[in-house]
Formats: sequence, C-alpha cells, structure tokens
Amino acid sequence: MNIALSYKNVGQGHPLIILHGLYGMSDNWLPIANVLKNHFNVFIPDLRNHGRSEHTPSHTYEEMAGDLELFFKQHEIERGILLGHSMGGKVAMRFALQNPEMISALIVADIAPIDYGMASGSRQIIQHASIVHALQNLPLDSIRTREEAEIVLDKEVNDMRTTRFLLKNLIRDKNGFRWRLNLSVLGNNLKEISGGFAPLKFNPVTSFPVMFMRGSKSDYITSKGEKAIRQLFPFAKIENIENAGHWLHAEQPEVFLFMLKDFLL
Repeated sequence: MNIALSYKNVGQGHPLIILHGLYGMSDNWLPIANVLKNHFNVFIPDLRNHGRSEHTPSHTYEEMAGDLELFFKQHEIERGILLGHSMGGKVAMRFALQNPEMISALIVADIAPIDYGMASGSRQIIQHASIVHALQNLPLDSIRTREEAEIVLDKEVNDMRTTRFLLKNLIRDKNGFRWRLNLSVLGNNLKEISGGFAPLKFNPVTSFPVMFMRGSKSDYITSKGEKAIRQLFPFAKIENIENAGHWLHAEQPEVFLFMLKDFLL
C-alpha cells in the first residue's frame, strides 16, 4: 500500500524532487534546496520509515517508487527532475525506468543499480548492519542528553561525522528520546535496500538527460556499477567529485552544486 509522504517545499519553477538516502530525511537537503530555489520548485520528501513519514511494515523499492508516483499525483507534477542519493538514488532510478514520461532529467548521487552483496557480506552491507545494530542498542531509557548520546554512539560508529548525521534522527518528547527511523523494519530489509534491479526487464531509457555523480573516495560506483548504469541509461554522464566519499553533497557541497547547476541550467 502506498503512503502520502511528509515533505519540505521551497522555491518556484520547474519541479525538482530530491530523495534522501538511508538514515536521511528532508532536513538534510534543505541547504542544497535553498540554493536551488531561485531556479526550481524544490520538493524534499521523507521516504517511508524515515523522517516524519509513516512507519510501514515493509520497505521495498517497488513500494517507494509507488509512494513517489502518489506524490507526483498529489502535487500535480506532470514532469519533474529527480535527484536521489544512495537509497534515494535507487528509488529515483526505479521510478524513472517505470515512468520515463514523467521525468525531465535524472541525477543520481553515488549509487548504481546493482546488488551490493548482502549475501556475500560486502563492506557496505556490513557497515549498514553495524550501524542499525548500534542505533538499536543505544540505551535511550538511560540517555539524559544529546551530548551523552553522541559519546555513547560514537564508541560504536567510530566516525564523528557519521555519528552526528545519524543523531539527527534522535528526537525528544515528553516520554524521552526516540528514533524517527523505523529501525526494526530497516534492519530487516537491508537485503532489499542493498539489492539491485539491473537484471530486471526494464527497457533502456534515452528520453531525458541523466547524470551520475560519484565521490572519488567512495567505492559505490565501480566498473561493475558503470556497466549496469550503461545497460539502463546508455547516454548517462558519470562525473567524479574529488576528495569526497559517499556523502559527497555534504563533503563537497560547492562542487556538488556547481556540477548540478551546470547540468540542469
């Protein structure tokens, strides 16, 4: 069943929809959206089981693409630009392959349409499984401050940038701290989230411009990923952002925005 997504919206002009990655939310992309709002009507939805959107018992790309199709209908978007990072990039690709007539351009940030190897224990999946485990095991009942949560979580994550990014999902209400993320469902669906769809019977798309952006320090788009990209998007541009890892838009925002605007404007 498809759900209505919570979202942020800034600007005017041609619709541009930004899809965040795993553990992300619309708030993370507001700095980028605020730069682009002079050129586009920017929508940033929270994908299911993230941010302020509904928690659901399942988390598949088919469902998330369906949620996005409902979002287009609700906001009367006939054709729009899609920008997706990581998991959001896979949602964007899936939606674009299923609905090419609704897309005017596609930008995918540091992800390819391949299976990242849940069964074979790839580095990415081991990392994500450890992150979900660390979040689930943070003792929310005894944590008194966000600073304390940061210290405890970073002992497991061991990367302060990632720790602070993850803790943006930690909120406090009258009952204490809780996660906006639906951690149990995300943890149970890591195989789906890591999966690909290049082998599925999608026709190659050539009816709109496509750009993939990858961080030079990231290993998410390899030669295998490039091959899968070419199978589905034969004329796609693949651009590198130097001195950036997987979160390239946060690590090199000025370069990211320059390349984005150069492609779209």
